[in-house]
Amino acid sequence: MKRINFINTLSSAEQHALAMWFYVSVLLTTIICITIVICQAAQLLTYTHLKHESGYWFAQQNSLNRELQKKEALVKKRSELEQQVAALKASSANPAIIHALEACLQAMHKTVFLHSLSLSATQATCTITCAKPAQALHYVRTLTQTALFDSVKLMQFKSSTSGDAHAVQAKIKGIFHEKL
Repeated sequence: MKRINFINTLSSAEQHALAMWFYVSVLLTTIICITIVICQAAQLLTYTHLKHESGYWFAQQNSLNRELQKKEALVKKRSELEQQVAALKASSANPAIIHALEACLQAMHKTVFLHSLSLSATQATCTITCAKPAQALHYVRTLTQTALFDSVKLMQFKSSTSGDAHAVQAKIKGIFHEKL
């Protein structure tokens, strides 16, 4: 008779070895998967911790940057104030500037009002307000007659009327003598 069954069965020792190989493979695969999950979880925990910590440090850096900007602004303001103080000390030590201020104030009448006065080493510029243009011209002539200035010029002249009041605003520039 012919053999019909072409499948050879495994012996019990081979079946036992095959079962052991299967169980060891499943066990090793499970251990490898668990190890990968544990490593990934550790990396994920480290990532979230670093992300949280970097957010904290960025917030700290932003607050420190704001404080630094405030400090730089204060240092800049302080240096500007020190320059202004030095300029005031230098101008108060210069008798020509004191005489120019006295001359500008003495030349004023009751109807002439001084708005601004800027003094430098070589010139004085003042802005006055008066009721009539003739008063502004008289003020310029009075400053010209002082021995303090080489020349006094009327730089700007504005006339404004509001209701019944009439006002004239004049900007005057005087150049000091070179010997001062």
